[in-house]
Amino acid sequence: MRKKMVMLKEARSYTAKFEGKLSKSGGHDRVAQLKATYSKISRELSNFASLLVPWEGRIKHIESYFGGVVASYFTFLRWIFWTNIVQAVIIGGVIIVPEVLFGPDWGSVDYKTVPVNETEGAAYLKTSWDFDGYLKYSPLFYGYYSSTEQFSSGYSMPLAYLIANLVAFSYNFIAILRQIAINAKDKKASDKDDNFTFSWKTFASWDYMIGNSETAKNKFLSITVSIHESITEQKEAKKKVGKKLLFFRVIANLLVLMVLASSTYAIYLTVQRSQKFEKRIKDEGPNSVNAWERNEVSIVMSLATALFPMLFDLIAKMEDYHPRVALQKSLYRILILYLLNLYTLYIALYWKIENIQESVVEANATYYSQFNLSETIFCNQRDRNGDYKLLYSNDTMASNTTCVPQFTAETTCWETMVGQELFKLTVFDMVTTIGLIYVIEFFRALFIKIVNACWCWDLERNFPGYATFSLAENLLHLVYNQGMIWMGTLFAPGLPAFNLIKLLAIFYVRAWAVMVCNVPEERIFKAGSDNFYLLILLFMLYVVMIPVAFAMVTISTSTICGPFRDVEFMYYALTEWMEEVLPGSVNQVLDYIASPGALIPIFILLFLVLNYLKSSNDALKGSVADLKKQLKYERTEGKKKVFSMADSDGKSKQRKDKDKNAKARTSVTALQALHRMGGLKDNRSLSLIEVSEPGGHRKDQPENKTRSARNIRKGTSSLLALRALHRMGAFTNAKTSNPS
Repeated sequence: MRKKMVMLKEARSYTAKFEGKLSKSGGHDRVAQLKATYSKISRELSNFASLLVPWEGRIKHIESYFGGVVASYFTFLRWIFWTNIVQAVIIGGVIIVPEVLFGPDWGSVDYKTVPVNETEGAAYLKTSWDFDGYLKYSPLFYGYYSSTEQFSSGYSMPLAYLIANLVAFSYNFIAILRQIAINAKDKKASDKDDNFTFSWKTFASWDYMIGNSETAKNKFLSITVSIHESITEQKEAKKKVGKKLLFFRVIANLLVLMVLASSTYAIYLTVQRSQKFEKRIKDEGPNSVNAWERNEVSIVMSLATALFPMLFDLIAKMEDYHPRVALQKSLYRILILYLLNLYTLYIALYWKIENIQESVVEANATYYSQFNLSETIFCNQRDRNGDYKLLYSNDTMASNTTCVPQFTAETTCWETMVGQELFKLTVFDMVTTIGLIYVIEFFRALFIKIVNACWCWDLERNFPGYATFSLAENLLHLVYNQGMIWMGTLFAPGLPAFNLIKLLAIFYVRAWAVMVCNVPEERIFKAGSDNFYLLILLFMLYVVMIPVAFAMVTISTSTICGPFRDVEFMYYALTEWMEEVLPGSVNQVLDYIASPGALIPIFILLFLVLNYLKSSNDALKGSVADLKKQLKYERTEGKKKVFSMADSDGKSKQRKDKDKNAKARTSVTALQALHRMGGLKDNRSLSLIEVSEPGGHRKDQPENKTRSARNIRKGTSSLLALRALHRMGAFTNAKTSNPS
């Protein structure tokens, strides 16, 4: 191996020295030299870029021990981490940084100042854990940002806030669809049939350029795992489903429905209890509830998302599906569980928002009932210029009456409240995930390692055994976490930046736990397509975008905080800007496009186009399947032709040998007949007859002479034998004197 490495280094140095210098023009082709230099630089840059891919070595190390299924989780986590970096840059660069640089200073306005009644406990750990106090009035949440239409630099925060969130959603859609297209292209390029699977893996999988013992060990383990995967594929392809197994699968589906219903009902009851606790806090103060009651919603949701997938894994053992099919079913079930949890939380928060707005309307009605509406000028909140806007006026009294400011009954910024809940839920989810890794996997493995020597049975092979890596649970946890981030970014701009810290912590803790605490699955199987995971993520993005869009266009904004306090709905910031900037004719066209008369035909047209594309895709899939079958048939027929040609060559050779033997026998028979007729007179001819007789040889003749005689017999025809006898003068009468 050392000699091979030395020769490789010498070859590389020689190639680097003379690459591109030889050409048809005698070594003076500058274009060829430039091309060679460019290819060399590109190759070196690509090699250097591969070294900069984060966590690549760690993921390959995990793959060598646990296979591509477990490694696909970490690859998926790394891809999500990169998308979150871009999203954090968009939100931070467009929203957070301009507000900090150009907006009002902290403490100079009400929405950036901690109220006097909250100042005492604003820095306590309990307050910070609930994201109240100073964190509530920080750039982490919606209420911190100002509604100034233009800063001194001309920057419009309401418009930037809305566009940044729309761009973030659009980027995530484009990134997921682009990655799906790349994976589909790579899969098409690397798509191979499974002919001679074990032969390829056994005789053509080793990398002979490996010179490190650790790398060789990992490669050996990787090949072993891939062979296990192929064996599992062959076994599962031959399995048959019986009636007993079908019965167990029906029972398993019923149990799954019961688990989903219990999770939804538990969260619903928790939300109902939380409203009672909030009412108690308003009436009796913050000390009237304990820590569990204050964080009950977040705790119950975190436990439900962490423990219920384990029940799904236990139920899946009853069904005995192929490992990949079992993984897909577990993904669907856990996805439904997470979506139910998220939508239950969103509905509960929507009820809270409605209660807040109803209480504000009642308080305003009570306040304004003391005025005579025909003689008083009322004002709404201050506009962007700091002046009061007229809410109601009597033209006859407008010149003599002072504007009465609006009574501010609203004391809760519901956007910040939603951001606090989602931020709290994200933190609880991180703590619960890392805590369960240590409790269920690390301490379990430590207990088995210490106690197994003195226990009644083998704890490693039997109950409880070491933990295995649950791909469905961990993968859907990433999707669920990303859904919370997408849903909460509108209400908490600091959430994507915090999610980067969470993903880093989960990656390193999970990678450590896999190598230290987990064991490979008993049935190792090939990883499915990464597009399946991305499609689930795309579906989650679409689902969480619905409540965010609903909040933008349907729910009235708070009038005491945030960049949209001066407009009724969030999307008005964009429509008002478009009316100011765009010409009137363009606005009329946009208004018509946004009307139901134009949207309904557009949706119908999109539906028809999608239906056409789906039909075309199905037809192309059928054509591809037919071509694959044809290629397989041609390949099989080609093999049969090769085998038949080999058989025909062997048979023709045997036939020729038989013909030669028959001719030789004919010659010998003719000679024997001549001898009996008296046509042969010397002993030389008699010895030739004895030698030429098939299967016969003289007793005093050695074995090698017998073989030579047999070879002569096989290659001699009747005519040649007769001519030889004629030249020797063996024929005595005229009848046999002419051998032709």
